[in-house]
Amino acid sequence: YTSYDSSLDVSESNQNSSAYIFRPSSSELTPLAPKSNEAAFVNTAAGMEVHATFQKPWIKQITRVVAGQPYLEVEYTIGPIPIDDGRGKDIVTRYMTPIESDGVLYTDSNGREFQKRQRDYRPTWNLTVYEPVAGNYYPVNAALYIQDTKASLAVVGDRSQGGASLFDGSIELMVQRRA
Repeated sequence: YTSYDSSLDVSESNQNSSAYIFRPSSSELTPLAPKSNEAAFVNTAAGMEVHATFQKPWIKQITRVVAGQPYLEVEYTIGPIPIDDGRGKDIVTRYMTPIESDGVLYTDSNGREFQKRQRDYRPTWNLTVYEPVAGNYYPVNAALYIQDTKASLAVVGDRSQGGASLFDGSIELMVQRRA
């Protein structure tokens, strides 16, 4: 996401995105596709790795498929994030699936129980949506997941991050920011 800047973006509010305020200028992501001709497939003793570089040289990702295990391991390297255009950037990773999650996401509560999160809804008051992206991000200390009657997708992190499910079947995690 590109960070909101009141001197460049039009909005009812003049609250800029900053180190403590996540406020994208638009709800649209700027997708960064991997360079298909630069992906490397590496066989290891544990399984298979895919080393991918993206359209921006400051983003790299390694995806590991461990033999005999029902999970993937994803490692990313991001930075330094350029801001020579004068705009901050919020870098997220989004996983898309055919899961019919019906706007529901579950996030952990400080590594203990999971909390049900409903997109654009709060159980104790009537929510008016002013920030469709930031208003649906939640703290994720250990894990988050989506599910339907046929499948589920869980992401377990190695650090606290912000997470959301802005579309059915999707999970996105904030991986790096630069205001």
